Amino acid sequence: MLATFSGAVTAPNVGFFIGNGAGRIDGNVSMVVNAGSISAATTGTSFQIVNADAASIGGSATMDVTATSISGDSLFVAILNSVNDGMPTGTIGSNATITFTPSGTSTIPHNAHLQSTATVPPPGAPRTP
Repeated sequence: MLATFSGAVTAPNVGFFIGNGAGRIDGNVSMVVNAGSISAATTGTSFQIVNADAASIGGSATMDVTATSISGDSLFVAILNSVNDGMPTGTIGSNATITFTPSGTSTIPHNAHLQSTATVPPPGAPRTP
């Protein structure tokens, strides 16, 4: 699964999201955002790959975000295998990688979170079906 976006984005709230809830993706999941500017004045910007509720991604989960400038109230960048809803976590068969590259000025006056809660099995371990 590949989701790509390029261009400039301005909105009260900007969110990029790939969700896999209780499902199975045999291959890779990749989010690629290449923007001139991203501006979310009201609430902020989020980039998320969510693989929760016993879901599985057989290959890698990768996120590559490049922007000249990012501004907004908050910033949340994450690959999540759990959404804290009491359901089982998901698994990723290979790597979970976030590449976040703002090349110019970024203004985030409040919270900025970059995180990965990915569960990646050790080499040679069986993959979750």
